[in-house]
Amino acid sequence: PGRFDDFVTDPQWGDFRVWAPGDKSLTFWGAGSEETISGPEVYDGLYRGWGIYCDPGPITIRIEGIRFENLDRAGVLLYSENVEIENCIFEKCYGSFSSFNEESVTITNCQFFNSLESSSKAMFCRARHVDISGVLVQNCRSGLMCDFYGTNDISVTNCIFDGGEGGLSG
Repeated sequence: PGRFDDFVTDPQWGDFRVWAPGDKSLTFWGAGSEETISGPEVYDGLYRGWGIYCDPGPITIRIEGIRFENLDRAGVLLYSENVEIENCIFEKCYGSFSSFNEESVTITNCQFFNSLESSSKAMFCRARHVDISGVLVQNCRSGLMCDFYGTNDISVTNCIFDGGEGGLSG
Protein backbone atom coordinates (compact mmCIF):
# COMPACT_ATOMS: atom_id res chain seq x y z
CA PRO A 1 0.00 0.00 0.00
CA GLY A 2 0.98 3.61 -0.49
CA ARG A 3 1.32 6.35 -3.09
CA PHE A 4 4.13 5.83 -5.55
CA ASP A 5 5.16 9.08 -7.18
CA ASP A 6 8.91 8.64 -7.48
CA PHE A 7 10.03 8.56 -11.09
CA VAL A 8 12.82 8.35 -13.64
CA THR A 9 13.06 11.29 -16.06
CA ASP A 10 13.78 10.87 -19.74
CA PRO A 11 14.72 14.25 -21.30
CA GLN A 12 12.51 13.65 -24.34
CA TRP A 13 9.52 11.85 -22.83
CA GLY A 14 9.18 13.03 -19.24
CA ASP A 15 8.66 11.24 -15.94
CA PHE A 16 8.11 7.47 -15.76
CA ARG A 17 6.98 5.78 -12.52
CA VAL A 18 7.95 2.39 -14.04
CA TRP A 19 9.87 1.92 -17.30
CA ALA A 20 10.20 -1.78 -18.14
CA PRO A 21 12.65 -2.89 -20.84
CA GLY A 22 10.39 -5.52 -22.49
CA ASP A 23 12.70 -8.49 -21.99
CA LYS A 24 10.99 -10.15 -18.97
CA SER A 25 7.39 -10.94 -18.14
CA LEU A 26 6.30 -8.90 -15.11
CA THR A 27 3.43 -8.79 -12.64
CA PHE A 28 2.59 -5.55 -10.81
CA TRP A 29 0.41 -6.53 -7.88
CA GLY A 30 -0.93 -3.78 -5.64
CA ALA A 31 -2.67 -4.03 -2.28
CA GLY A 32 -5.91 -2.86 -3.93
CA SER A 33 -6.88 0.09 -6.11
CA GLU A 34 -7.79 2.20 -3.08
CA GLU A 35 -4.51 1.42 -1.29
CA THR A 36 -1.81 1.28 -3.99
CA ILE A 37 -1.68 4.47 -6.08
CA SER A 38 0.65 5.40 -8.93
CA GLY A 39 0.85 9.10 -9.77
CA PRO A 40 0.99 12.49 -8.10
CA GLU A 41 -1.62 13.44 -5.54
CA VAL A 42 -2.52 16.54 -7.57
CA TYR A 43 -2.44 17.05 -11.34
CA ASP A 44 0.20 19.71 -12.02
CA GLY A 45 -0.48 20.28 -15.74
CA LEU A 46 3.16 19.87 -16.86
CA TYR A 47 2.43 17.08 -19.39
CA ARG A 48 5.09 14.70 -18.21
CA GLY A 49 3.60 11.87 -16.18
CA TRP A 50 3.52 8.16 -17.11
CA GLY A 51 2.46 5.29 -14.84
CA ILE A 52 3.80 2.03 -16.29
CA TYR A 53 5.51 1.92 -19.68
CA CYS A 54 6.95 -1.23 -21.28
CA ASP A 55 9.19 -1.41 -24.34
CA PRO A 56 8.32 -3.95 -27.08
CA GLY A 57 8.98 -7.58 -26.27
CA PRO A 58 7.50 -11.11 -26.47
CA ILE A 59 6.40 -11.02 -22.83
CA THR A 60 3.31 -10.90 -20.62
CA ILE A 61 2.57 -7.91 -18.39
CA ARG A 62 -0.02 -8.37 -15.63
CA ILE A 63 -1.26 -5.46 -13.50
CA GLU A 64 -3.65 -5.99 -10.62
CA GLY A 65 -5.07 -3.86 -7.79
CA ILE A 66 -3.47 -0.48 -8.60
CA ARG A 67 -4.96 3.01 -9.03
CA PHE A 68 -3.37 5.25 -11.68
CA GLU A 69 -4.23 8.92 -11.29
CA ASN A 70 -3.22 12.42 -12.40
CA LEU A 71 -0.96 11.09 -15.15
CA ASP A 72 -1.05 13.34 -18.18
CA ARG A 73 0.79 11.08 -20.64
CA ALA A 74 -0.65 7.63 -19.89
CA GLY A 75 -1.63 5.56 -16.90
CA VAL A 76 -0.35 2.42 -18.63
CA LEU A 77 1.29 2.14 -22.09
CA LEU A 78 2.49 -1.33 -23.07
CA TYR A 79 4.08 -2.87 -26.14
CA SER A 80 4.21 -6.39 -24.71
CA GLU A 81 2.79 -9.47 -26.44
CA ASN A 82 0.17 -10.31 -23.79
CA VAL A 83 -1.50 -7.95 -21.33
CA GLU A 84 -3.72 -8.69 -18.33
CA ILE A 85 -5.24 -5.83 -16.29
CA GLU A 86 -7.52 -6.62 -13.36
CA ASN A 87 -9.17 -4.63 -10.54
CA CYS A 88 -7.47 -1.34 -11.43
CA ILE A 89 -8.75 2.24 -11.45
CA PHE A 90 -7.64 4.90 -13.90
CA GLU A 91 -8.65 8.44 -12.93
CA LYS A 92 -7.62 11.75 -14.48
CA CYS A 93 -5.20 10.20 -16.96
CA TYR A 94 -4.83 11.53 -20.49
CA GLY A 95 -4.56 8.10 -22.09
CA SER A 96 -5.67 5.76 -19.34
CA PHE A 97 -4.62 2.46 -20.94
CA SER A 98 -2.98 1.80 -24.31
CA SER A 99 -1.55 -1.42 -25.66
CA PHE A 100 0.21 -2.03 -28.96
CA ASN A 101 0.99 -5.71 -29.12
CA GLU A 102 0.74 -8.91 -31.10
CA GLU A 103 -1.45 -11.32 -29.24
CA SER A 104 -3.93 -10.55 -26.44
CA VAL A 105 -5.33 -7.91 -24.10
CA THR A 106 -7.61 -8.83 -21.19
CA ILE A 107 -9.12 -6.12 -18.98
CA THR A 108 -11.35 -7.28 -16.13
CA ASN A 109 -13.22 -5.39 -13.38
CA CYS A 110 -11.55 -2.02 -13.96
CA GLN A 111 -12.84 1.56 -13.75
CA PHE A 112 -11.92 4.52 -15.94
CA PHE A 113 -12.96 8.03 -14.77
CA ASN A 114 -12.64 11.65 -15.85
CA SER A 115 -10.04 11.72 -18.61
CA LEU A 116 -7.87 14.83 -18.56
CA GLU A 117 -8.52 15.84 -22.18
CA SER A 118 -11.63 15.70 -24.30
CA SER A 119 -9.74 13.73 -26.97
CA SER A 120 -8.55 10.94 -24.69
CA LYS A 121 -9.61 7.31 -24.63
CA ALA A 122 -10.17 5.06 -21.64
CA MET A 123 -8.78 2.01 -23.46
CA PHE A 124 -6.89 1.69 -26.73
CA CYS A 125 -6.02 -1.82 -27.88
CA ARG A 126 -4.17 -3.23 -30.86
CA ALA A 127 -4.07 -7.01 -30.50
CA ARG A 128 -5.36 -10.16 -32.19
CA HIS A 129 -7.65 -10.90 -29.23
CA VAL A 130 -9.27 -8.30 -26.96
CA ASP A 131 -11.44 -9.34 -24.00
CA ILE A 132 -13.03 -6.61 -21.86
CA SER A 133 -15.42 -7.53 -19.02
CA GLY A 134 -16.89 -5.88 -15.94
CA VAL A 135 -15.53 -2.44 -16.87
CA LEU A 136 -17.03 0.94 -15.93
CA VAL A 137 -16.12 3.99 -18.04
CA GLN A 138 -17.36 7.47 -17.05
CA ASN A 139 -16.55 10.86 -18.58
CA CYS A 140 -14.02 9.72 -21.17
CA ARG A 141 -14.35 10.77 -24.81
CA SER A 142 -14.13 7.18 -26.02
CA GLY A 143 -14.51 4.09 -23.89
CA LEU A 144 -12.76 1.49 -26.02
CA MET A 145 -10.95 2.08 -29.28
CA CYS A 146 -9.57 -0.93 -31.11
CA ASP A 147 -7.16 -0.46 -33.95
CA PHE A 148 -8.66 -3.06 -36.22
CA TYR A 149 -5.36 -3.56 -38.03
CA GLY A 150 -4.64 -7.16 -37.07
CA THR A 151 -7.49 -7.44 -34.53
CA ASN A 152 -9.48 -10.64 -35.14
CA ASP A 153 -11.53 -11.14 -32.00
CA ILE A 154 -13.14 -8.57 -29.66
CA SER A 155 -15.36 -9.46 -26.72
CA VAL A 156 -16.98 -6.78 -24.53
CA THR A 157 -19.29 -8.08 -21.77
CA ASN A 158 -20.96 -6.62 -18.67
CA CYS A 159 -19.55 -3.13 -19.21
CA ILE A 160 -21.02 0.35 -18.65
CA PHE A 161 -19.99 3.32 -20.83
CA ASP A 162 -21.39 6.57 -19.40
CA GLY A 163 -20.59 10.06 -20.71
CA GLY A 164 -18.30 10.96 -23.56
CA GLU A 165 -18.95 10.47 -27.24
CA GLY A 166 -18.88 6.73 -27.68
CA GLY A 167 -18.41 3.38 -26.08
CA LEU A 168 -16.64 1.44 -28.83
CA SER A 169 -14.87 2.94 -31.82
CA GLY A 170 -12.35 1.74 -34.31
